[in-house]
Amino acid sequence: MAREAVPATRYPKATTREGKRVVTAYVSPEAFRQLKRLAADTDAQQQDLLLEGINLLFEKHGLSRIA
Repeated sequence: MAREAVPATRYPKATTREGKRVVTAYVSPEAFRQLKRLAADTDAQQQDLLLEGINLLFEKHGLSRIA
């Protein structure tokens, strides 16, 4: 007996993610823990700290801080 294909479940995208793209980086376990610790110590989201870092990189290279 053939099984029917089940359509993939699509979840709604958070409005804060609309129009944005995912960027992935692999870091050492130590860097990962340090980022988590910094986020906790500064009461910030890891996402916000990563965006701050990307913007600083852009600025260093004479680009607009648009992240």
